[in-house]
Parts: sequence; C-alpha cells; structure tokens
Amino acid sequence: GMTTAKGIAQALKTVGFPAEAIGKGLFAVGMRSSRVVAAALKHVGVAIKPLTKVLSRLGYAPKNIAVGLKAAGHGVKAIAKNLKSIGLNSANNIAKALKGADFSAKSVAKGLKATGAGAKTIAKALKSAGWSSLKTILRALKSAGISGYKTLKGALKAVGASAKDIIKLL
Repeated sequence: GMTTAKGIAQALKTVGFPAEAIGKGLFAVGMRSSRVVAAALKHVGVAIKPLTKVLSRLGYAPKNIAVGLKAAGHGVKAIAKNLKSIGLNSANNIAKALKGADFSAKSVAKGLKATGAGAKTIAKALKSAGWSSLKTILRALKSAGISGYKTLKGALKAVGASAKDIIKLL
C-alpha cells in the first residue's frame, strides 16, 4: 500500500515526480536506508545510472550507495562502473565501498577490472580494502580473468610479495 517505500515511490511517480524528488520524499517520511530508497526507486523504473546519481545527491557515502545498488539487484561490475561515473576515481575507494557492501575479494576484483583497472591497481586496492593475504589477492585476480606469469608476478610484487612468496604462489 501507500505506506511502504515502494508504494510512496509509485504514488509520487504517478503524479509526475522525478527520481530525486521521490528520494527526498522518502527521506522526509523517515525512510533513510539506502537499501529501501534504492529498491523503491528501482521499483518505479529508475535505471542504475540515474539511481547512482540520486543516491549520491542524497548524501549517501559510497559504501551505502553500493549497499543500495546491490539491494536493488545490481551486479558488482555495474556498481563499480557507476561508482566511478559519480567521481569515485580511486580503485582503492571503489574497493572499500564494494567490500562495505559485502562483496567478496573475487567480486571486487571483477568489478575493478570492469572499470578498466589493471592487475597492479586491483591488487593494491584489494590490499587497501583489507584483504591482506597474498593467496586471496592472487585468487581474486585469477577469478577476474587476469592471467600470465609476468602480470601476476608484477601484481604480487606491488603488494609487497617477496621473491620467495612469488615462487610459492606462482
């Protein structure tokens, strides 16, 4: 009915309010969870790009934007690209936001690769987001489709792997 976030969003859209106004309307009645706002806006047909912009304009932190987009059913690659499109240019910050939305290291690596980040950048971003195990970082890189001994060796070195570590892992 009218009292759910989706019901309110639907009613406001029906009378012609744009996405940002609907988001503000939900805020005004105390519905401030990015999960709730994002799901309600998706319900009334707001696509991911405008949805990301609206969540950003409403003042959500990148982590909460990622949480909202994930709750609205969007995948990690789309979320990563859209975080970049609202000016989150550092791979480290994108990785932290995605981790905050409970994406795994493997998912985060895939998301970062979709934004155009290279192996070393992805490895450093995973480490900065709190994944310190070299094995975890290596698995994540491989699962994102990054291969080649030299590429992987360079990425591991970039996050502080020793020659011994590299021999053991590769």
